[in-house]
Order: sequence, then structure tokens, then C-alpha cells
Amino acid sequence: MDDLPNQRLAADLAAGLAAATHPHGPIRTPSVARQYVQTARRMVRELHAAGFTGGIGQLSTAVIVEYWLSCDFHRERRIRAVLSAYTAAGGVLDAGIGRHLQGRRINQIVKSQPNPPYSDGEWRRLTAACTEMIRSALRAHQATLQAAQRGTDPAEHGPSPDNLARLVHRLGPVTAAHDPGQPRTRRCGRNQPGRDPHDRPRALSGV
Repeated sequence: MDDLPNQRLAADLAAGLAAATHPHGPIRTPSVARQYVQTARRMVRELHAAGFTGGIGQLSTAVIVEYWLSCDFHRERRIRAVLSAYTAAGGVLDAGIGRHLQGRRINQIVKSQPNPPYSDGEWRRLTAACTEMIRSALRAHQATLQAAQRGTDPAEHGPSPDNLARLVHRLGPVTAAHDPGQPRTRRCGRNQPGRDPHDRPRALSGV
């Protein structure tokens, strides 16, 4: 907090943060502490940008309410907790702000509406689309295996779709960092352990 522009407010908020730690306040874990510190640091910077140069004792009701209006629910909740802890530890706060701390929060969490479930027709269309994707992938896999069987060594007979399919089937994908002088021993396709052509359909269908 010692790198913030308004050191009076930063010091007061630091005292409030310390007073808001467990067992006296809601700050119980390092992750929660980081959230509170980030909120306090942001408050110092933004109030300083708005022209406020005092400490917590110089905050007016109008200033803090205007600032809360710019916050979301969680930032307002953290600021309230720090200010309440600051006063509980003996700090002086404007009486109007104290009354606000006892009242209702300005920002409220809006309850979300869950998405409606899929209809039977939507489930049928989704199932059909997934099935077609699986079948298309399997057809492409089988076509590549057939091309690999037709292909020959591209080093001797030149590149072609069939020859490149044979190369990938025998040696696996070649990365840009691969040294052509180093032998490749990894196998893919049907010859690579665990690479069953039915694995993808099984994964997509959840079997």
C-alpha cells in the first residue's frame, strides 16, 4: 500500500484490512486477503483521481455513496467490511457513513435465470449432428488408411497424397523442429499402441 498516491487513505485502509482479518472479520485465507487488498488499492487510486486527498475520517457520506454506486456488489461488500472493522478497532468515521454501514447495500446480486432444458426435437437434432460428425471423422480416417496402403516412399517417388499418407502412417506427424537426419521410430494409425480408429467415436459418444 506504500506505493499508492494518497498515503493517508492507504494507511487507514491498511489498518481496516488488518482489523478485518480472522477471527474479527471475513478475511480468512490468502486468496480472500488478496481480493480485499486489490479492492482497497483500487479505492485509493480512484478516489485520488476524483480529487480526494484525506483519510477515512475525512470521507463524507456523499463521497462514499457516490463511490459505492460505481462498484459492483463484491467490491462494495469488501469496502463495507473494511470500514466496519476500522471503526470497530477505534477508528473515526463520519456518522452518516456509519448509518449506511448498518443499512442495506446499494448494489445487489441479480439472480440469474437458468437456461431452459433442450426439447425432444433439439436433442434429436443434436444427436444427429454429433452422429454425423463421428461418421465423417471415421470415414476420413478410413480413407487415409486406404491411401497409406496405396502409397510408396515419397523420398523415392515424390510427394503425393497417397505417399504422404503412407509417411504419416508409418512415422507419425513430423514437426518443424524435427531433424531430418534423426531416425523416426514412432508409429501412428493402426500400428501405434492405443490409437484405435474407434477411439474418437467412443470419446464423442461417451462410451
